[in-house]
Amino acid sequence: MNRRQIANLLVLQELKIQPRLDLFRDRLVIQKAIYLAQAAGVDLGYYYGWYLHGPYCSSLTKDMFGAAMDPDGVESVQERYALDQLSKQQLGRLGALMQAEAENLPRRLEFFASVHYLIDRQQVPDDGPKTLRQRLKAFDKDFSEVEVQNAIKTLRDANLLKPAQRGPNRS
Repeated sequence: MNRRQIANLLVLQELKIQPRLDLFRDRLVIQKAIYLAQAAGVDLGYYYGWYLHGPYCSSLTKDMFGAAMDPDGVESVQERYALDQLSKQQLGRLGALMQAEAENLPRRLEFFASVHYLIDRQQVPDDGPKTLRQRLKAFDKDFSEVEVQNAIKTLRDANLLKPAQRGPNRS
């Protein structure tokens, strides 16, 4: 198992996410959790593009299936290695995003990762909730303006997004 696969498993362990790949929802949670972990500052070296369910990285999928096939096993890796304190601290910023019932976690993480991606990659002309809602709707993601506004606030409170930009004549 390579270092990046080990790091992925440790990140997921810290976030209390099982590294299961059997169901689509499990793979979606892993994709979005690793995306958000990187947004929090844990550099795992993945590049994400946009796909049907928001940010997606094919090399992460390959790494996770590779880790699952490794004879050392996931449990063995999680027993032998540990994350550094800085990474744990950075992942702690994701606490509010991870709080959801298990059945709601895939949708919640897809939503937060999508909002973050669109703002961070400047895929919207401004980061207001109305503009973001329209962009999400164009991708068949139907979230209310209030939900989008709350997501932006949650992401900013977790220091995953920069504060809103103010023009020279705005206060």
